[in-house]
Amino acid sequence: MSVPPFEVSVIWEDSAPIVHLRGELDYGTAPVLHDTFKEVIKDDVKHVTLDLSEVTFIDSEGVKILLRAYKALQARGGTLSIDGCSQFAANVFDVLGMNKYLDINVHRK
Repeated sequence: MSVPPFEVSVIWEDSAPIVHLRGELDYGTAPVLHDTFKEVIKDDVKHVTLDLSEVTFIDSEGVKILLRAYKALQARGGTLSIDGCSQFAANVFDVLGMNKYLDINVHRK
């Protein structure tokens, strides 16, 4: 069984990015997300929404990238929220206690 490729897409709504991830977020693919965050988290961006509904796997490197983005946004008074989250990712966040820090909505609004 082949692993689907990791994909990141960004849609802008009212000057706020919605970042959609698809596939496995791990050591090999985390740099792609890191580069995306560098592009979308600009001086005037304070809120980023993630759609993780199609993430099939996430490891510690993926979590680290998400926490870095959270901290960068928090430092400027912003937020990182998750609107749509796969069951796998939701379980990882629950075990790590990340739902204390991130606004996680499992079902897409």
